[in-house]
Amino acid sequence: MNLLIRLIVLIPTTLLLVVPSLLAQAKLPKPPDRYDVEFRYRIKAGRNERIAQFLDMAKYLNKLGFVETEDDDSDLAMFDPNAERMLGTIPSASVRDLLKEPRIQTVLLTPAGYKPPDEGKGRVKVVIDLNSGFAPEKQQLFGIQIKQILAVLGFEEAVAYDHRGYTRLRGTIPWVKVATLLKDLRGQPSGWFLPLTSEEELAEPLRSILPIRLVEVLPEEGVPAPVTGQAVLQPVPADQPQLAKLSTDLRRYLAEEGKLVLPVRVEVMLNYTPPGSDNFWREQFRLANPPTAIEGRLGNVVTVTVPAGDQVGLLARLPFVLSIRLPRSSNTAVPPLAKEEPKKEEKKDEKVDEKKDEKKDETKEEPKELPRPTELPPPSVPKFDVLKELRLGQLHQRGTLGTGVRVAVIDTDFTGYQKYLGKGLPRTTHYVDLTAERNSEIQPEPTLTPPDAIGHGTHCALAVRYAAPDAEIVLVRIAPDVPYQLLTVYRLMLGEVFQPESFRIRREEMDTEAGLLRSERTLANLVYRKAFDDFDDEEPARERRRNAKAAIVALDAREKLLTGRVNRLLQLELDLLKLSGVKVILNNVGWNSGLPLDANSLLSRFLDEKMSVAHPNVVVSGSKGPKPTVWFQPAGDTRGQGWIGLFQDNDGNGIMEFVPPGTPLRAERWSPELNFLSFRSDKKADEAELPAGARVRLTVQWRESHDPGISETEYRTPIAPLNLRLLRQRDPGAEKLANDEMEVIARTEGDPERLVSEPEFGVYEHAIELTLPAAGRYALRVEGKQPIGVRPGGSYGIKDQEVRWELRPRLFIEVLDLPTRSKGRIVFGDYESFLGGVAVPGDARTVISVGAMAPSRRPQGFSAIGAGTVSDLFIKPEVMTYDQIPGFTEGPAKGSAMAASLATGLSSCLLSAGANPADFLRTLRIPPGQIFEVPDGWLKPK
Repeated sequence: MNLLIRLIVLIPTTLLLVVPSLLAQAKLPKPPDRYDVEFRYRIKAGRNERIAQFLDMAKYLNKLGFVETEDDDSDLAMFDPNAERMLGTIPSASVRDLLKEPRIQTVLLTPAGYKPPDEGKGRVKVVIDLNSGFAPEKQQLFGIQIKQILAVLGFEEAVAYDHRGYTRLRGTIPWVKVATLLKDLRGQPSGWFLPLTSEEELAEPLRSILPIRLVEVLPEEGVPAPVTGQAVLQPVPADQPQLAKLSTDLRRYLAEEGKLVLPVRVEVMLNYTPPGSDNFWREQFRLANPPTAIEGRLGNVVTVTVPAGDQVGLLARLPFVLSIRLPRSSNTAVPPLAKEEPKKEEKKDEKVDEKKDEKKDETKEEPKELPRPTELPPPSVPKFDVLKELRLGQLHQRGTLGTGVRVAVIDTDFTGYQKYLGKGLPRTTHYVDLTAERNSEIQPEPTLTPPDAIGHGTHCALAVRYAAPDAEIVLVRIAPDVPYQLLTVYRLMLGEVFQPESFRIRREEMDTEAGLLRSERTLANLVYRKAFDDFDDEEPARERRRNAKAAIVALDAREKLLTGRVNRLLQLELDLLKLSGVKVILNNVGWNSGLPLDANSLLSRFLDEKMSVAHPNVVVSGSKGPKPTVWFQPAGDTRGQGWIGLFQDNDGNGIMEFVPPGTPLRAERWSPELNFLSFRSDKKADEAELPAGARVRLTVQWRESHDPGISETEYRTPIAPLNLRLLRQRDPGAEKLANDEMEVIARTEGDPERLVSEPEFGVYEHAIELTLPAAGRYALRVEGKQPIGVRPGGSYGIKDQEVRWELRPRLFIEVLDLPTRSKGRIVFGDYESFLGGVAVPGDARTVISVGAMAPSRRPQGFSAIGAGTVSDLFIKPEVMTYDQIPGFTEGPAKGSAMAASLATGLSSCLLSAGANPADFLRTLRIPPGQIFEVPDGWLKPK
C-alpha cells in the first residue's frame, strides 16, 4: 500500500488532533480570603416554627464562618415574617456551602471592601450560577429564558466563556440592577405593584424553578484594559448603496488616511463570464470611470487599476458588477530580509582598526553560489545521495539527462539568476518577466529580495537542473496577486494565438500618446518655423527662438521614451512567443484564499480541460500544437494552517463545534467551539502566544447546494452564511481573571464574497484581515447554522422533497507580513485537520501536486495534504519525494517547493527517455500517493 493511502487509511479524513484531558473547565484566579455576602432566604412557617428554623440556619451559617453585619433590625429578623435578607462576610472556601442550606434562595457575593465604579452609576461584571439538574436540551432552554429576562434589566452577555453546560452566565450589568438579581427573577421586571409578566404566562421550566442561585461581582482592579483589535467599519451611506459591493477589506483600506487620493489596484467581480469577443463590459468600465486601466481578466474577475480610491464607487454603480475587492496575494516564498548593519563601536586604536579593515577587504568574497551538479556537497551537509535514493543516478549514467526537454519554472522571484548562467543554469536560459505588462512603462516590478541574494524561483530552477542536467530552462516571472497571468502563460505554452488584455490596453495607451505627440509635433514645427523666420535680434525674438527649440527637444525626448516603451512591449511579446514547446511546468505560485477550491476555479478547470487525456491537441495554423504538458505544483508547506470538517452544531446555539460530542478537550480548555491558534517555526516547538504586529488573514470558504430552478440573483446572499470571530484571552494564566475571559478582536462583516455561481451550487468566502494589536493567545470561532433545504430563506414545499446536504467549511490562516513570515507561521493549535487541502491550482485533477518527504521516506509534518472540502476520496498530493538535495539546503526554496523541483527534473529525464506526457503518472504506473522515483521498468537493460 502506498505512502499516502496508508496514512489516510490509518487516519480518517475528519481526524482532529486532540490532546486528551480531564473534564473541560476554565481556570479561575485565586479568590479573595473573604467575601461580602448578601443572601435572600425564605422561611415559610408560623412564629415558633420560624424561630426554630431561623436558629437552625444561623447555627449552620456560624459553622461556615459567616459573620453577620448587624443593624438595628438584626435581632428582630427571626420574628419578622417579612425579613428575607441577611448581610455579612464569609470565607471564600465556604461560599458554595451556603447553597446547601435549603432556606437560602439566592446569594450575592462581592469581594470584601469592594467599591462600585462611577459612584454606582457604571456597569459591573458578574458571574451568575443558575439552577441546574435538567437534561442538556432543557438546561439550555432554561438559560435562554433567563437571559431574555436579564436583557430587560440591562445584562450584556460575555463571549465564549465557560457556561458549564448552560448552568452559568457571565456578562455586565448596571450596578443599580445588581441587587435586583437577589429577587426571584420570575417576578422581574416589575411594575408599580405586580410583575409585567405574570407567573402563569411564563413557559416551563422557568415557571416552576427558581432561576438564579448565586451572583458574584468580579473586580477589574490591576487588569490591563481590553485590547482594541479592529476599527469599527462605518455603515454604507444611504445615498450610496453601491458601496455595499465593496468588500470589507477594501472599505477598510479606503478608510485609511490619504488612501482616497491614491491609485488602487482592485479585482472586479462580474455577474457573468464574458466571452472573448464581448467588449460591452470594457466599454462600460471606460464610461463609468474613463481613466481606469484594465490589466487582465480571469473568467468573471477583472483586475483594474483605479487612479484614485474615491473613484472605486463609480465602478460599483455598474449593474453587472457583483463585488469589488483588493487582490489576494499568493502563498509565495518569503524573500530574505535585508540584514541590519551592525552598530559602529568607538575605535580604541585607529591603526589596528585600519589593518582590520584592510584584511576584510582582501578576504571579501562574492555571494556564495549553489554548487554545480558535478561538485561535491559541502562537509556540513549530511551524506544523503538523493539521486541514488530515487534511482535517478542510474538514469544519468545511461545518458538520460533530460536532453531536449523544455522546462518552465513559474515563480514570483528570479533574483540573481544571471550569475548562474553557465554555472548551474544553461547559458541559453530564456527569461520572461510578465510583471512588466502591469505598468505603462513596461518595466519589471522590483523584488523584495536583496540583489546579492538568490530568488526562490532561481533556487528551484537550479534544483531542476541538478536532477536534469541537460534540460532546457525557461524562467517565467509573474506577479503574486494576479492569477490571470498564470492562465496567460499556460495558453502561450500551448501555442494559442491571442492577445492578453493588458497588452491590448498598453497598445491603446501608446496609440493615444502617439496621436497626441503627432499633434504637438505639428504645432511645435509651426511655432519653430515662425520663430526662426524672424531674424530680429531683439531679446523677445531670441526668447521665442529658444522656447521653440526647447519645445522640439522636449518632444524628441518624449518620442524617444515612447519608442522605448514600444520596443519593450514588442520584446516582451516576442519573449512570450518563445514559451511554446514547453513539456514540463513547475509552478510555485498558488492561492489558498480568494479563489474557489475543489477545482472550481476557472484556472483549475482550464487546466483540467486542456491537460485531459480525452481532450485533443490544440490546432495552430492548420497543424497540431505541442503535446500535452506535465504540470507540477508544490503541495505547500501549510499543514496546520487549514482546517476542513463537517459543520456541526449539536446544541443548536449557532456556533460550530470543532469536534464531535464527548471528545476530550485539552487542559484549560472549556469549549469545543473555540480553536486556539499557535505560532509554529522550524526551530522550536509551537508557541501558544502569537506575536504582536503580525498581519493575519483568516478565511472561511464553503460550498452550498442550490436549486437550479431559482434565479442566481436569489443566492447573492448565501443560504448558509458563516461568520468568523477572532478572540483573545485576556488573562491566560488566570492571575487576575478567569482564563475564559475572552475579548473580541475582529469579526467578519457584511456579506461574504460569492466566488462561484452555478445553477446547482455556489461557493462563498468570508475573511478577516487585521494586524494583531498585542501579543497573546488567540482563538477562532465559527458562527452559522446548517440550513434545511437548498432554497433561499429556508425550506419551502413538501418536507420529504427537500434536498439534504452537508455543510463542510474550509478555514485557512495566512500570515501576510514578511517579518513574521520569516520567523514562522500561525496554525490551528487545538484542532488540526489532517486534510487541510492544497492551494489553487494544485487542486486541479490533472495537476501533479508534490508533497515533501524526509530521508526516512516519511512525509514531512509541514507538507499539506488533501484535495478540498468535497474531494475526500481524491488523493492530493499525487506523489511524494525528498525535499533535501545536497548543496541546496541553504536558500529560500524549502519543503514541498524543493521536492516539486526534484520531481520536475526527474520527470524531464523520463520524458527524454520516451515517457508519454499524456496521463503521465498512470503510464508510469505510479499510483496516487506513491513515492515518485524512477520505476523499475526504466532501469532494465534494453
